[in-house]
Amino acid sequence: MAKITKITAQKKAGRYNIYLNGKFAFPVSEEVLVKYRLLKGVELDDQQVAIIKKADHQSKVYSRALDYLSYQPRTVAELQKKLADLEAAPEQIEQVVERLKAERLLDDRQYAKAYVRTMVNTSLKGPRVISQKLAQKGVSPADIEGGLAEFSAEQQAANARKLAGKLYRRYHRSSTRRRQQKVEQSLAVQGYGFGLARQVAAEAAPSVSVDEQHQLLVAAAEKAWQKYRRFEGRDREQRVLRRLYAKGFDLDESRAWLRSKR
Repeated sequence: MAKITKITAQKKAGRYNIYLNGKFAFPVSEEVLVKYRLLKGVELDDQQVAIIKKADHQSKVYSRALDYLSYQPRTVAELQKKLADLEAAPEQIEQVVERLKAERLLDDRQYAKAYVRTMVNTSLKGPRVISQKLAQKGVSPADIEGGLAEFSAEQQAANARKLAGKLYRRYHRSSTRRRQQKVEQSLAVQGYGFGLARQVAAEAAPSVSVDEQHQLLVAAAEKAWQKYRRFEGRDREQRVLRRLYAKGFDLDESRAWLRSKR
């Protein structure tokens, strides 16, 4: 048996040095100090010392987990990876995770809900993209589904309309038909359902006058005409026509413009 002859505080808050029989033996956290009632005069055998050291290692892992969580909320998978990177043993990580869950400091379902609310209020991403981001963070499908309940159909439509407005301004040089197609595709890429993307793209489409549409065609046609200047005659015309059609311009109007170039 060895007797605790001295206990001193380290410079780091919450850490203490334990001396047995006048010699430094091991450090402990305040949590372990209190839990095992380590006081001057207490006697410890080798088994007890081993248990206390193991508890202190576990306490260190828990402390590191709290430090990691103090900066921002984390998912279980993110915390597990962080602790593994810090070389914590698997059983230590499991114990810490279960403890933090019990203390309600680690909850993937609540994390998903908070994450979705933040994304809804600070971005215009659709539910599918948000779901993918949560999956990348290790959140389970069930918890993702629970989180997405925070993104109502009405809010999805409202955010999609805001995004559509920005996209229509971005694609203002495209033909009316091509512009709407681009907006619809972009809404889908940003995570909105195809049905909603199609509906919003149609509803948010700005009106374009005949003159404005003609000017867009002329600008695109002139650009294509120069692009294919190394070709001649009908070959050049067909290439320009195909390019204008691909951009959504009317074939008859495109042919009329080409006739004016002859």
